[in-house]
Amino acid sequence: GTRLDATVVLVRGGSTMMKALVAGEVAAAFIGGTPVVLARSAGSDAKIVLGLSNALVYQIVAGPHLQGKVSRIEDLRGKRVAISTRGAESESVMKLALQKHKVNPREVTFLQIGESGERLAALKAGAADATPLPSPQHLRAIKDGYPVLMDVSKEQIDWIHTGVAMKESWVRQQPKLAEALMKAFVEATYYGWANKAFTKKVLAKYIKSEDEEVLEQGYRDYLEYQAKDFRPSPAGVQAAIEEMAEANPQAKNLKPQDIVDPSLLEQLERSGFIAEMKKRYA
Repeated sequence: GTRLDATVVLVRGGSTMMKALVAGEVAAAFIGGTPVVLARSAGSDAKIVLGLSNALVYQIVAGPHLQGKVSRIEDLRGKRVAISTRGAESESVMKLALQKHKVNPREVTFLQIGESGERLAALKAGAADATPLPSPQHLRAIKDGYPVLMDVSKEQIDWIHTGVAMKESWVRQQPKLAEALMKAFVEATYYGWANKAFTKKVLAKYIKSEDEEVLEQGYRDYLEYQAKDFRPSPAGVQAAIEEMAEANPQAKNLKPQDIVDPSLLEQLERSGFIAEMKKRYA
């Protein structure tokens, strides 16, 4: 096999991560569907090569100043919603949730605040009224008395929450390296499912929490919501295209096959690698 000497870089926000991938600063990005759709509509050759999660495991919470004043997503009309950046998944989550409950996203004001910790701080300060928080970070908000308006994971919304994106040109230039990365991602996923203590330790590092309840919920989410077949949801890809097409006319002509390239995954299936991982970590 190919020996990988890789560096993991934490990049906050899908649109920033996409820029790093397009610029060739990273070989692969763990990313949601909308930044890939945006990049493709702008002429990039980035594609999702592996699906990791198709579920929107988010809770929409309101600020403590709205305790007792809001209880449903519909109550956000005329309010300020904190997101990370325009085009990021936090914005998409909010728009999809609002639309599902017949609220026009134009009826709320979107504020670009940053990652979930910064958004929570904005709610606490009263500088924003609500925000979507990925699980398990939402537990911190619940413990601190922030009202929960919606559990998005229960809404049956088709989406691509996390996939791995690579540039087609890079894959052509580095086929062995691309295959080795794919194998590493797939094996890491199986390893994570089978090794709870290890997964919780990694989670603690990246979400900066030692709270046992938060870490336990994070592990349960990982088991329940990771895509067992490593394929992005076709309906989720289509939903991301439609979401981006509203503000970006170039995205209208994109098809799911423009966004997803399953060939590297199919290669791992044909070679028996996936079957071997299933057996090894059963």
